[in-house]
Amino acid sequence: MSNHAGYDQDVLGRAFPFLFVLDRGLSVVRCGKRLSQVATGIQLGELMGESLRVERPLPCTTFEQLKSRIDDVFIINVTPVVGLRLRGQFFVAEEAGQESLVFLGHPWITELSQLAQFGLQLADFPAHAGIADMLVLLQAQTRGLAESRTLAEQVQTTSRELEIRNKQLEEELERRKRLEETVLHSQKMEAIGQLAGGVAHDFNNILLAITGHVALAKNAFSPDHPATADLQRILDATTRAAELTSRLLAFGRRQVMVPCAVDVGGALDEVVQILKPLLGEWVRVEVAQSSESAVVEIDPSALQQILLNLAINARDAFDKDGTVRIEYSKAEVTEKKMLPTGELSPGMWVGISVSDNGSGMDQDTVDRMFEPFFTTKAPGQGTGLGLSTVWWILERCGGKIDVESELGVGTKFTVYLPACSDEVDFRVLQREEAASESEQAGRILLVEDEDIVRAPVAEMLRISGWEVVEACDGEDALAQVDAAESDFDIALSDMIMPGMDGRQLAQELNSRFPEMPIVLMTGYDAGAASGMLSAHQYILTKPFTLEALVAMLDKALGSASE
Repeated sequence: MSNHAGYDQDVLGRAFPFLFVLDRGLSVVRCGKRLSQVATGIQLGELMGESLRVERPLPCTTFEQLKSRIDDVFIINVTPVVGLRLRGQFFVAEEAGQESLVFLGHPWITELSQLAQFGLQLADFPAHAGIADMLVLLQAQTRGLAESRTLAEQVQTTSRELEIRNKQLEEELERRKRLEETVLHSQKMEAIGQLAGGVAHDFNNILLAITGHVALAKNAFSPDHPATADLQRILDATTRAAELTSRLLAFGRRQVMVPCAVDVGGALDEVVQILKPLLGEWVRVEVAQSSESAVVEIDPSALQQILLNLAINARDAFDKDGTVRIEYSKAEVTEKKMLPTGELSPGMWVGISVSDNGSGMDQDTVDRMFEPFFTTKAPGQGTGLGLSTVWWILERCGGKIDVESELGVGTKFTVYLPACSDEVDFRVLQREEAASESEQAGRILLVEDEDIVRAPVAEMLRISGWEVVEACDGEDALAQVDAAESDFDIALSDMIMPGMDGRQLAQELNSRFPEMPIVLMTGYDAGAASGMLSAHQYILTKPFTLEALVAMLDKALGSASE
C-alpha cells in the first residue's frame, strides 16, 4: 500500500472499523470503533506490543521496520480477546509534518463459531468480492471440523475401550493359562497319587509283616540281650519307611485328617521344639510371634507336617550354616491373586511364612518345585515329596502357598490358611500307646488274606492273651463263625480283600451280632472308610505296633461294654 500525505479518518474508520494508528514511538494513538468495542482492554497511548502484537512477519519491533514492510500482509494478535487476530496491511500517513502508521484490516477467523466467540458480526468484514465464498467455505470447514472432532472423539473412546478390553483379555488369558497349569498339575498328581496309594497299600502290608515279626522276636529276648538293639534298629527303619508311605498316601488322598481350630502361635511353639534337633546345630531357627491371635482350621498334624517340610527344604538350601525364620500374621485380601497353587480369593487369611538365606532357586526350579518326585538334591538325599505333600495338604484344607526366591539371596514360602474366629488351644494328635498285654483279652476272629501279615498279627494277639481264630477271607470268616461253638468277643479284619471286603464282612457280622465290636485294618483307604463306619466299628491303620494293636482292641471292647 503506497504512502499518503493525509487521509480522511472518518471514511477510513467506516470502511475499516478495526483500524488502529501508531505514532513514531509505536504508541497507539487511535482505534477503530469496532476494535474499541470488541477489545475494550486496548488503551490509547500504550505501546504497540502490549495489546496489539505482531505475529507475522517477524521481526518487526520498530517504526522503521514496519514502514519498510508496508507491502506485506500482517497478522496482529489482539491480546485482550484470547484468540482474536487481525489480518491486513500498514500504510504511512503524514499529518502536520508527522508520520504515522495506519493499520487497515479485518478480523481473521478460521471457524464460524469464532463469530460468536469474539462478539463479531458479518458487517465487521469488508464488503468486497469473495466474502460470500469465504463464509460458505468457513461453514463447510466448520462442519468438517465438527465431524472430524466427533469422529476423533469416537475413535479415542473406541481406542480406550479396546485398550481396556485387550488388558482384560490379556489378564483372562494369563488367568486361564495359570488355571490350566494348575489343573494339569493336579491331574498329574492325582494319577501319581493313585499309583502311590496302591503301592503304599502293598508296602504297608510288608511293613506290618516285618514289624510284627520283629515285635515277636523282641518280646522273646530280655531288654539287655545283644539282639534287642538290632531288633530296635529294624523297628526304627520300618518307622522311617512308614513315614515315606504316609507321604505317598497323602498324594492319593488316603490319609485320615481331622480338622479342628488351631492356634498358630501355639502350633509354632510345638514345631520349634521338633525343628531344632532335626535341623542341626548349624541352623538357627527364629520365630517371630505376632501380638494378635491367629486361629485356623486344619488337622494339627498336617500343619506340623507343612512347617516341617518347608523348614527341612530351607535347611537343605544351606551350604553350611544359615537361618530359618518363621512368622505369621493375619492378611485381608481384597482382590483375587494368582498363586502357584491357584487363586487366593478375597477374604481374611492367616499367612505363615518360612524363609531362609540359602542358595535360592532359579525360575525353572520354581516352576517345577511342586512336581512329585522332582528334586535338585543328589541321589539318595531327597525323595522329591516334601513340597508335593505340602501342595496336597493345602488343597484338602482350602489353603494356598506362594513363593519368592532369588539365586544367592534365599527363599520365602508363605502358606495362606483361612482365618477362623474360634480361638482354642493348639492340639496335636498323638498315638495312643498301651501295654503289650491286653486288659480285656478274650476270643477274637482274625481275617486277613495276606499270609505274611496274618501270621505275625495272630502271634501278636496270642502273646497278648487272646484266643485267635484265623480266616483267610470274608467267606472263610463267616464259615468260621457258623462252625464256632462259642461267640467271638471281637473281630479284627483287613479292609481290602478279594471277594467280600472288610466293610461287607463288618455289615454281615453286625447284622448277626449287633453288639460285637469290629476293628478294620487298612493301609490304603483309611480316610474313606472312617466316613462309613457304623456303631462299634473302628479303623486301625497299617503298619501298627503291638502296643497300638492292643490299645485299639481295648478301646473297642471298652466302648462296646459302656
